[in-house]
Amino acid sequence: MPEIDLHGSPFDDETLVKLDIYRQYLRSWLPVFPQSGASRIKVCDYFAGPGHDSENLSGSPIIALEEIDHHRKAFVTKACQVQLRL
Repeated sequence: MPEIDLHGSPFDDETLVKLDIYRQYLRSWLPVFPQSGASRIKVCDYFAGPGHDSENLSGSPIIALEEIDHHRKAFVTKACQVQLRL
């Protein structure tokens, strides 16, 4: 049976909405953990694709990295480790 390349085309509108919701979720919740005293958090994305679509738009693994980087100062200040599991 031939393989189907699910990532060789641009993201459809539904996927773009899902990725926007995912970004908003991470942006809202990531800073909560270091402020609450957590010393380590894990962000798990077990359905992550290769990171970009055919038009180089960021997928969920890249969005997670961008949002972790966006909050890097809070993680460093509070000595909170972040693990990204893909």
